[in-house]
Amino acid sequence: AYFTLHSHQKRSMSPPSSSSSSSLASGIFSDRSSSNEARGGNRQKQRDGRSSIRDMANDESKNRSNKRKKEPRSKPLLDENGKEMYLTLEQAEKIIEGILRSSSPSDDSMNNEDDVEGIGGNEWQDIGITNPLLLSNLQSSTMSCPTPLAVQDKACPPIVSGNDVLISTHTGSGKTLAFLAPIAQTLLMNQDGGATSSSSNMAYPKAIVVAPGRELASQIVSVAQTLFEGTGLSVSLAIGGTPYSRNVERLRKRKPDLVVGTPGRIAELIIGRPGDKSGKLKISALQAIVLDEFDALLQYDAHKEPTVAIMQALDRQHSKGGSLQRVLCSATASDMMENEEGKKGISTTNIEDYLRPGYAHASVDESDLLVTSGGSSSDSSTQSTKSSSAIR
Repeated sequence: AYFTLHSHQKRSMSPPSSSSSSSLASGIFSDRSSSNEARGGNRQKQRDGRSSIRDMANDESKNRSNKRKKEPRSKPLLDENGKEMYLTLEQAEKIIEGILRSSSPSDDSMNNEDDVEGIGGNEWQDIGITNPLLLSNLQSSTMSCPTPLAVQDKACPPIVSGNDVLISTHTGSGKTLAFLAPIAQTLLMNQDGGATSSSSNMAYPKAIVVAPGRELASQIVSVAQTLFEGTGLSVSLAIGGTPYSRNVERLRKRKPDLVVGTPGRIAELIIGRPGDKSGKLKISALQAIVLDEFDALLQYDAHKEPTVAIMQALDRQHSKGGSLQRVLCSATASDMMENEEGKKGISTTNIEDYLRPGYAHASVDESDLLVTSGGSSSDSSTQSTKSSSAIR
């Protein structure tokens, strides 16, 4: 009995057979192999995806590189001192010629026949623009200004009469012609009527327009060239970023009646550069000075310092109550005049520092036309009319 029991225990405790062990092991390792193969396939897909992304990035980089090779950067222009020159006078003139050749006139400078209804029926002759050549140019197909717009209707009479004028109107309302047309009329009247001496008639310039940007200055020159055509009046551009010596040479050669430029270059020409005893541009015969976008000219430091220097030099040459006419233009002039002293911006006192007493304020918005006389409240008068036209 003991032997039988012991033998049975040995058989029950004996290890499994080799065949069963091998089948079990093969099942375990088969599962592991399948799992490894699945993981390996996923890793391969990930590697293939990353490789595809890298290939796409490399192709894009090659395309950019090929574009750069096909379009090499042009070499910068250098001035006479070997420094990089951003804009030459020839380039500026080409820009102006391109603007003149453009089929569509400047929105802010020239009028559209559809925009001139309902301004009270005034013609250019009614507001002081009587020179036949100016009228012909204004009414030509190039300028398309058969009748004045609101701001021109209100600004021209006081400018022609010699008063200082503050023009406040929104952008695109015809502001450029509002000061160019009456100044041109005055210059032609003085030439024809002999209001100035022969030596003064030979001197240049007779008017200066200061603008805060090169593009704006170029646009003003473009409009002036079209307006002056055939009249004998001439205009010249004087902007920063161009060779100073070449600018001076061209001014001496052309002797323009009107000079349009940026504040830094105009200040250099009037006052002189460091080391100069005086400026190259004589202002003894100057009859009018225009500060276009004067809010930018007097608020931003880059423009304010040269603009103030220009006006101080003019005050020394022409006394504050003298004959020099001053015209200030801005889309935000009305807001500035409401500023209290001490607030950031330009107060009424600041504006009146640049204008003679009794100046006219021509203020125009999309629905109202308003002209008030500057100076004391007792002298002020207001005229307001409604306009049904769409003023640009």
